[in-house]
Amino acid sequence: MSLWKIGLAVAIAIVLLPLGIRGLVWRHVRARRVRRPRIRHVAPDGLPADLDPVFEAAERDLLPLGFSLAGARWVDSVDACEGPRPERAYVHGESGALAFVGPPLPGMGERPYRVALISALEDGRVVATFDGLTHLTPGFPPDWDCHDRDTNDLGRQWALHLHALQPWGGLDAAAHVGLDAWTPREEQALHEAVRAWEGHGLTVRATSEGDGTGDDVAWRFRAVPAWRLAGRFLRGQRRVLAAEAAAARARARQQLWRANLAPVTDAAGPSLDEARAAAMAWGYRYELGAQACRLAQRSRRSKWRAGAVSGAACVLVMGWWVGWQLAWIVLGAILLHELGHVAAMEAFGYRDRRILFIPFLGGGAMGEREKASPEQRTLVHLLGPAPGILLGLMALYAFLHDGGMWWLATATTLLLVNYVNLLPISPLDGGRIVETLLLGRFPRAQTAFLGAGAVLFGGAAWMFRDPVLAGIALVLLTSLKSAWKAAVTMVRVRGRLRPRVSEAERIRTVFQVLQEPPYASSPAAQRVRIAQTVIPRLGHQPAGLRTALAGGLVYLVMLVGVPIAVSGTIFAFEPVLWESLVRHGSVTAAPPASGPPSGGRAQSSSASISEVSLVGR
Repeated sequence: MSLWKIGLAVAIAIVLLPLGIRGLVWRHVRARRVRRPRIRHVAPDGLPADLDPVFEAAERDLLPLGFSLAGARWVDSVDACEGPRPERAYVHGESGALAFVGPPLPGMGERPYRVALISALEDGRVVATFDGLTHLTPGFPPDWDCHDRDTNDLGRQWALHLHALQPWGGLDAAAHVGLDAWTPREEQALHEAVRAWEGHGLTVRATSEGDGTGDDVAWRFRAVPAWRLAGRFLRGQRRVLAAEAAAARARARQQLWRANLAPVTDAAGPSLDEARAAAMAWGYRYELGAQACRLAQRSRRSKWRAGAVSGAACVLVMGWWVGWQLAWIVLGAILLHELGHVAAMEAFGYRDRRILFIPFLGGGAMGEREKASPEQRTLVHLLGPAPGILLGLMALYAFLHDGGMWWLATATTLLLVNYVNLLPISPLDGGRIVETLLLGRFPRAQTAFLGAGAVLFGGAAWMFRDPVLAGIALVLLTSLKSAWKAAVTMVRVRGRLRPRVSEAERIRTVFQVLQEPPYASSPAAQRVRIAQTVIPRLGHQPAGLRTALAGGLVYLVMLVGVPIAVSGTIFAFEPVLWESLVRHGSVTAAPPASGPPSGGRAQSSSASISEVSLVGR
């Protein structure tokens, strides 16, 4: 492989990676459906009890500022797939300003609570001050003067709100509006905002029922505005992550200082950690429900369109890299492999089944299913390589019987792609089978197994001088730290969970553990990623002895049987070729035992070896 090709591929990857990330966010924005939200009042005890630590933490900060509890409510999101959000309402005794408190939305960082400060002016305008929300919304209602400084501090947010009132006359210009009178006014403003997005060209009608005034009308974002919104979201997320990293460093220094002052205690510390854990657990469940709704609404055509686009990109890259004919053969082998996984997923009731191709790395079949049994997970992994191996043996027989380089390339590709995936190396299918059958009870052993896979990929890259294998090894090595953290978290959580606990209790326990050292000094985004890895794995049932023995036996039969079947086929149909392979380890230019001297098999000396080596990469 020439150095200029490798350098050009790296340069293209560096350029395309940010565009690819923005494209994924753009696709997420395009999939959203916008609706008119509704607000309904409830008693304060009508909100979820597991959010009490969040509201108590906010109340401790609001009461000294002069606020008092005024009520509670549920507020619909403008996103049709996001559920209603619980909020407590507080009113400022002197200015009449309203403060609406709720758990933070996904993407707002580590804040234990979210507060919106709102003042209604005498002239009908509204001054609102948010904290870390601007990048999550397309826009605010007309006649609203909105401010968002991302302060991550309620006291500073209140000071900025008072400062924002100065151009309008300060506190004297604010009107005292009760919660009951404010709710229909806010609801109407949100409806006007949704209509304004359509008028400004941000959205287009997705449903056309009625005259457009009903609650069943939904909108979707246009392509170009969605691209701009994706960029704003990514910039906002970078700002949030930078603020989280700075807060994590400050918190680590504070914990170190407290450790040196044993007599000093901070009563707010444990309760604040409890509030963070409750808020993060709620945000995780909230986002999980929204994702399930979006997946249910996504059409089958849109799912497979992404696979077709990624497959075309894979062919373009591989065609440039190794040649067009071989690129199509490799793509077909990968597609057959992933279709085997998808067929098994469909048989076991997996949702959102889809296939994506990744240039240089292959492809991936994805699906969702809660509490899949070890037997089901094992069969899903096994049925990926099985069809390709079977067809590879048939193609090998066709080559030995009729000759032709196309049959050799097809057989070699199918057998290599699928048998390599059977090897007991993580994250290949064989490695996943080993993890499912043997290592389900030992999370730390799974991480060590992943490290061994990284070493093996690195050794293979050095041996074959293959940059693709080197890239895989690098990716595995960089993931070891997060994998180890997830393994340690699983051990801690399993030690605290009671038998047969609910999913909500499991999620809450995970986030409680993630508020403790050494995770407490990490940004919230890192802790959420750990939780996203740990929580699904906690729901996996470890394989029993019978399942492990039966599944292991089937896996060993496939692992050992494929080389035996290949060797037996060559020995049975081409003894001369078999003898050449045994003696010299390569194909000689000698003609086959039967057939015309000018046949396809007699021309396969150097060309076949060249194609086999390319397929192996």
